[in-house]
Amino acid sequence: MRYRTLLRAILTLLILTQLGVAQERIGLLRVLSGSAQLNGVPVSRAALAREGETLVLSEGSQVRISLLESNKEVILKNPGSHILHKDNLLRWARSTSRGGVDVATDLGSRQVAAGNTLRSAERKSLNPVLPPKPDSRGKYRAIEFQPEAPLKVEEGHAIELLVTELQPSGKRRLGGKLYESGTSGEMKRLELEEELRAGVTYRLTVQSNDLANNDSALREVDFRILSPEEETFLSTAVQRLDSPTADRRTLWQLADIFSSLGQPIPLLQTLRRIEASYETVPPENDAEADEELSLPMQVTNLESNVYFLLPGLKERGK
Repeated sequence: MRYRTLLRAILTLLILTQLGVAQERIGLLRVLSGSAQLNGVPVSRAALAREGETLVLSEGSQVRISLLESNKEVILKNPGSHILHKDNLLRWARSTSRGGVDVATDLGSRQVAAGNTLRSAERKSLNPVLPPKPDSRGKYRAIEFQPEAPLKVEEGHAIELLVTELQPSGKRRLGGKLYESGTSGEMKRLELEEELRAGVTYRLTVQSNDLANNDSALREVDFRILSPEEETFLSTAVQRLDSPTADRRTLWQLADIFSSLGQPIPLLQTLRRIEASYETVPPENDAEADEELSLPMQVTNLESNVYFLLPGLKERGK
């Protein structure tokens, strides 16, 4: 009897051990093209990949898995099912070496303007809080703007705000609002039709329309409400990678994680650090020389989207 009890205990321990291994986080998976599923769940942008999970790629799809602990990454693009094992991924992986174009364009670098509005008008900023912070009940019900943000629309302009959820099958509208000149239109909150959810990537779009000249300027930025597990992953990454002496390759790896997890403000701050590093450490190769030339524009574009630098805004009281 004692032998059977001991045997059951050993079997139970083995099962629990296997379950624990299956939950081990092995990296950050980013969908580069096409569609992907992890254990039957579609991945819209990024997800934490775990030991033993099944990754299914459709024809023409491609994903990247960043293995944080090893500073390496692996690209998977063969269609079909893949069982993820850390040891196999490490054998296939290569050292992280991506730079500006690969990371900075991932998030918030879109800058679209119609006509001459941006060229001629003085631009103001909305300064949104991204990602939005939960209220006292832990609910994400609105996009909050900084108190110093311009709160009125200039005469002859209209400002439209829109939030959409990015899904593997496309975008889903959550809410929007139009602010026109001549109205109070205090731009402090954008009420949504439903709550924002953790682990989902959203897009905040702001468009300024110059009604008199039939011109417009568009700004878009993607953001993500992190799940507790994603917060832990990001915190671990920051602790390991972020230091005053971090080199450019390390900073690019950190920027890529911020980009993949939809954190535009830390991404912008990290890109600024990379840009500043060229003042003290000259480019070491042709790729870095090109990066030094292109990075200021990438930072400017991302800044314009993150803070919504737009014409047609007017500070309260003016």
